[in-house]
Amino acid sequence: MNILPTLRSGLIPAALFADKLRRVLFGQLRDYVKKDKEFANRIAYYSALLNRALFTLLVDELKVDKLDVVRITIDYDVDEEHKEVKWKWDTLKVEVFKRVSPESYAETLKTFIAKAPEIARVMDGGVLNLERPRTMSDIGVVSGSILKDVRTIKTFNSTCVIYNIASSVIGTNFVGGYR
Repeated sequence: MNILPTLRSGLIPAALFADKLRRVLFGQLRDYVKKDKEFANRIAYYSALLNRALFTLLVDELKVDKLDVVRITIDYDVDEEHKEVKWKWDTLKVEVFKRVSPESYAETLKTFIAKAPEIARVMDGGVLNLERPRTMSDIGVVSGSILKDVRTIKTFNSTCVIYNIASSVIGTNFVGGYR
């Protein structure tokens, strides 16, 4: 079984897909580009063919806005003898993430903002407390006897303290955060 190279755009604004795919393709085929200038021109040509086809799909057929986010994946094969990039069109995968206008969720956001302080608070012996624990001993004081499990994970620049509060106290397990 021959494993084909895959061109992946990652998540990008639709307006930038052509440049991103061209740069990724040149990066993946840099060894061919270094060896042969003519091959580099052919790679640019095949990249343009792909981008023209994708532009037709995204803009003309799917009506994707330039601020929508897309992720594009396609397999290809390189024919060194004829200096060609052969797109495997049956492997093309396009994901489109549409931008939602702020007006469509403004009322929901306004309602949430009013409730956010209550949602974000940490239980402190039955009383809501806005302060985060600063040390491991503070966590014990904050959560009192309801503390079930404490673990500390060292990260690059901070320590993440994960603590679970018994579900009987607040209705669900609560996992807490960074300091």
